[in-house]
Amino acid sequence: MEEFDDTFFERIDEDDFDRFLSDVTIEMKKHNQEYKELLEQKHEILKKSPALEDLLDNGKEVKLSPEEILLFYDYELIMIDLSVLESKEMFIKGMKEAYYLFKRLDIIK
Repeated sequence: MEEFDDTFFERIDEDDFDRFLSDVTIEMKKHNQEYKELLEQKHEILKKSPALEDLLDNGKEVKLSPEEILLFYDYELIMIDLSVLESKEMFIKGMKEAYYLFKRLDIIK
């Protein structure tokens, strides 16, 4: 069907898609309380352990204490939770795009 040639994914390049993803996370930072709390927890962990921050942000090889290893574990759990929330939001945004495409194509009324 020729009308599908002008879909969201056909119109954008990689930079546009990255910007779309970034816009979603910016909106989540403003309006999603759970997301904001997880980000704050992530930043608190990094404040507690400069070595962990060096490892994660700068890729430096560091020796972690047993306490820092536990912080690293907590950090990873937070990152998973953030990723799940982002994936859910991306799914919702994708469904919204599909809805408008289907309306335009008169697949739904």
